[in-house]
Amino acid sequence: KAARAQIVAEGGVQAIVLGMQKHSADRAVQTEGIASLGNLALDQQVAPQLVAAGAIKVVVEGMHTLRDNVDVQREGCNTLGNIADSEACRARLVEGGGVRAVLQSMRAHRSDGGE
Repeated sequence: KAARAQIVAEGGVQAIVLGMQKHSADRAVQTEGIASLGNLALDQQVAPQLVAAGAIKVVVEGMHTLRDNVDVQREGCNTLGNIADSEACRARLVEGGGVRAVLQSMRAHRSDGGE
């Protein structure tokens, strides 16, 4: 928990978001960036800071850009789910298209059983 707070305090979220924006079509950058944000979002105290830094937008955009990539979709759904665990973030998640992105991903990847 302390490590997550330190990553946020030292600008780690902004670095992840910026990297994902600069490399929006790179599958590896998107997969790892989304997974990193999802890990940080496990801490409900950190999740609102992720949202403020643009995490929902960048995850939704990554899922849209790489809609055929199962890894990006899986990590995106996990990350958005982790953000949704924070009651303070739920309205922003809906407004930011997070629920729509998860539903689209689930429809597009019905045969993927996950891990």
